[in-house]
Amino acid sequence: MDIRHFHRRLYESSRDLLPPGEAVVCAVSGGADSLAMLHGLHEINRRKQCGWRLIVAHLDHGLRADSAATRQFVESVAAKLALPCVDGVADVAALARRAKQSVETAGRARRYAFLAEVAKRHGARYIAVAHHADDQAETVLHRILRGTGLRGLAGIPRRRRLHPNSDIRIVRPMLSFTRETLHAYLRRRGVSFLDDPTNADPSAATRNHLRHDVLPRLARDVNPRVQQALVRLGDQARAASTAIRRSARGALNRAKRAADECGRAAAGRFTYPEAVASCVISVTPLLELPTAIQREAVVLLLNRLGWPRCSMTAERIDAVAKLLRMDGRRRRVELPGGCFERSGEWVCASRREIGGRGASNPIPHGRGSEQALGRERASRRRKSSRRLASTLEGAGH
Repeated sequence: MDIRHFHRRLYESSRDLLPPGEAVVCAVSGGADSLAMLHGLHEINRRKQCGWRLIVAHLDHGLRADSAATRQFVESVAAKLALPCVDGVADVAALARRAKQSVETAGRARRYAFLAEVAKRHGARYIAVAHHADDQAETVLHRILRGTGLRGLAGIPRRRRLHPNSDIRIVRPMLSFTRETLHAYLRRRGVSFLDDPTNADPSAATRNHLRHDVLPRLARDVNPRVQQALVRLGDQARAASTAIRRSARGALNRAKRAADECGRAAAGRFTYPEAVASCVISVTPLLELPTAIQREAVVLLLNRLGWPRCSMTAERIDAVAKLLRMDGRRRRVELPGGCFERSGEWVCASRREIGGRGASNPIPHGRGSEQALGRERASRRRKSSRRLASTLEGAGH
């Protein structure tokens, strides 16, 4: 292990993620990955005079009997480096039961909420987490097996906003390093770390099964460089996804601008008194685009109007994209919490208050269910004298 080479790589990885002089919250569990990140950032901050103000943050999930000892260990590490340390305690098991989630999902949500609290308290705009190349390979494989689109195939991003409207960014400076490299760095520097026994249990989580059983078997029987292949696939998917999103964003802006220029000629066709957010667009700038870009434009519009991500299934996005390509007869696609309606060259997306009337009704699955729902809505529209034609078929899976 060449420590100077490690620090040089980490500096190159970090300097476009963390501007000089910024406060940075470092998420530290006490394990090898986060301690390698903390010690590495601390060292290059000293050597390169980056001016970062590093804050150690540790959340005790309350899942192990020795979790209090782990918290004390992290505090001692921060003290040796003369860094401030903020710790918290959460009953993740109870949170998971109340939310009817897995412990892993509930723990992740509470962890990022805690890190956000620490960041706000210290005026930090960046949270550094220690995901590495092995995590990336596991994530890409997991998503392939579970089912994913191009954006999901891209795996873990190097940077992202904490949430769409947040000024706080999650950064991952270790994403190009392997787990083996991080362990070697700590051994070379004589830094001790803690092992979480649940990480070694293949039955504790799907990711553990992939890490300890599936990936080693693939490396042995199929491709010795399977990890690198998965990481490379993720990089290529991210580049393609970014290009598609850029094209979709430009087309959606043109579609919105065309509707705005026409004023009431476009917006006056639609009336949704219950809508808390709505947007009218022209389909013309979208018609000649590849289907992948049309679908991404739909996703962007859903995001802009604040639709919950859980409602953005592939089937629903496909149904709205199909609406864009059809003729101008009046048609409508219902989504949980709102709808997309087509009239002539215009499409109106309107979202009701989440949790309001009809907000929790999912799109039914199967062509028969869609047709039955269409007949029911058509009957209601006739009774209310609103003459809308046929509903879009095939929105279900």
